[in-house]
Amino acid sequence: AIKKGEMAEILAGLVELAYAALGAIAMHGGDVADQTVSWKHDGYVISVMRLLSDKINNCASGNIDDYSDVYCSCVHLARSFLNADFDKAFKVVHENNMSKLDDSGKLIYEYAGKIRKSEPFKSPDLSDCLYE
Repeated sequence: AIKKGEMAEILAGLVELAYAALGAIAMHGGDVADQTVSWKHDGYVISVMRLLSDKINNCASGNIDDYSDVYCSCVHLARSFLNADFDKAFKVVHENNMSKLDDSGKLIYEYAGKIRKSEPFKSPDLSDCLYE
């Protein structure tokens, strides 16, 4: 999405990444720690990719602060790089994910099967979350 410059798809990726980081934090029984994001818009997409790659790589530690760093970076990039309403986008993604649960709280479809087949997950359209 970053290579294509599709802003709604980039936003979806950032929100899904933040959602996954939040899930990891919750599984560890923690809370998001407010992290300062030191990234300035330099006009190059490669700097966004480097920032995210470094933050994701740091999560190999299993430290909640590293997951918080990913979450805070996604929020910052959505708001400053994309000029988007992160909170609204996060709510849309959360509601989309919750719609895939059955009454017992289990996923209706099998994530592992999609991963094995390398089928991409379909994110909801977040175009309405982008500011003009």
